[in-house]
Amino acid sequence: GFVNDPVVKGNTFFHPVNEEATAKYLARFYLLNFALGMDCILQHTFQDGGDGPMGLIRADFSPKLAYQVLGRIFGLFDSSWKLATDIPVVLEGNAQLSTREALWMDGDVGLMKLPVQGGVHAYVWRQPERHELALALWNACWPEALSPPIARTVKIKAPGYGHAIAIDLLTGDHPDLPATRVEGDGTLVFENLPVPDYPVVIKLFAG
Repeated sequence: GFVNDPVVKGNTFFHPVNEEATAKYLARFYLLNFALGMDCILQHTFQDGGDGPMGLIRADFSPKLAYQVLGRIFGLFDSSWKLATDIPVVLEGNAQLSTREALWMDGDVGLMKLPVQGGVHAYVWRQPERHELALALWNACWPEALSPPIARTVKIKAPGYGHAIAIDLLTGDHPDLPATRVEGDGTLVFENLPVPDYPVVIKLFAG
């Protein structure tokens, strides 16, 4: 969790993170842990209260953006989705920092330091019963460090799949996302696809 207003406990000062950044971080952390195969993810605080303003809802029960974003994630994924490591994803465009380089600290966010340029994360899951794929993309920079979002050409080799939609976890919008082209081996190519500082989920359907 993240505090959304300054909190002092004893000699410790907890720097605040705004509600939008909190939603972005939690979306990234939940999907990253899902990709890593974690059996359980524990949210520190559900409602603002004795631990400070760290909840998904405020003390008056009104939902924060993080509550809405996590609701969309839980609506998209359940335990029937499995990481599809057999489906390659290629990102083309301006070179990103390597994982090692991306660890260098050059942006303060609360008590954390995150890289300005970050690095693009891409994970694919499969829902075998409904014959669906979901690709989650985000840039692991500190929020608002890159504005507007960088763009990448994204290639996903998924023969037999198409009819893509792009689900924006912050807004809930889910417009159609026609592929720029489909290569002979079934690779779908999406050129100049914006990759923001929070996950966008691209769903693909068989047929």
